[in-house]
Formats: sequence, C-alpha cells, structure tokens
Amino acid sequence: MKKNFLTNFLIQVTLFVICLGVQNAYGQNRRDGEGRIPESLQERLAEMRIRENKKEFKKLVKRSETVASLTKEIRYSYEKHKVLTPKDQKKLTKIRKLLKKIRRDLNAKENFPPLHDRKPKSISHAIDSLQYSTSQLFSAVKKITRHSISVTAVQSSNTTWWLVKFLRLKSAPQDRK
Repeated sequence: MKKNFLTNFLIQVTLFVICLGVQNAYGQNRRDGEGRIPESLQERLAEMRIRENKKEFKKLVKRSETVASLTKEIRYSYEKHKVLTPKDQKKLTKIRKLLKKIRRDLNAKENFPPLHDRKPKSISHAIDSLQYSTSQLFSAVKKITRHSISVTAVQSSNTTWWLVKFLRLKSAPQDRK
C-alpha cells in the first residue's frame, strides 16, 4: 500500500515538474502577473490533499476497529485462561502501537486520567474497562467526519492508553531473586 502511494506520488511530482518545464520552455511563468499560482494547479493540489485526507481517515477507522477486536480477543482469552497469556501481551503491545497512531491522528494530548481516580481493582476489571473504552473509541471514531475531532474519541483513547499501560505492567512476569 505504501509502495502504491509512493509510486503514485512520484508520478504526480514528475508530471508536475514536466508541466513546469513545458511552461517555462514556452516563455510562460509558473505564476501569473500578480504572483499567484494558477487556478488549475491549485485545484489539482486540493484534490490530492482531499484524497490523502480520505485515506488517512479510513486508516483511523480501521485502526480503531482493530483495537476493538483485539480487545475482545484478549477478554475471551482471559476468561478462558484466567491469566494474560504471552499472546495477549503481544496483542496489548499491538494495541498500544495502534493507539499511538490513533491518538496522533486525533491530536490527543498527554492528559491521561490520574492513576488513583480510576485504578481498576483487578486485571479482570481492567480488561472489562478496556473493552468498554475501546468500544466507545470505535463508535466515536465511526461517528466523526474527517474534518472534525471528537472529544469522546480523545477521552476514550486516553483511557484506553492508560488501561493498556496498566495491564502491561500488572500482568508482566515478575522477576524473582
């Protein structure tokens, strides 16, 4: 997918450079007499930005959907084994990486809930809270448009981030001497 984007981007840049060369070869300046970029070029650049924004928004929705499904898998695994398995730990790591990208796309700041306010009583409680917050995150992301930012989505991503951090620390194997 990145190759397609990179190839498409390079082709568009090459065509743009060729167009500028042709204009200069015929004695025309890239800008009109008043120093503005021609309207056709402005429209093309705007179309490219819109297409890129749509792709990024689809990625955001897909990431939040993946986080919600991974959380469900962790919950089912925990109900079955009564402990977070190494596979679950890897899923938590993947969730953390996806959340980092989601939070960047939502322009979320580092304002996590205080540790003492909503500290889960157990791993089971933390997993239930994690599933709830990821489902809230997914539904909030589905409702927003690519032009808006949802406060609920940002708060859910903050809570989910904190819960993943809590679970990773609580369920990490303890070193014994």
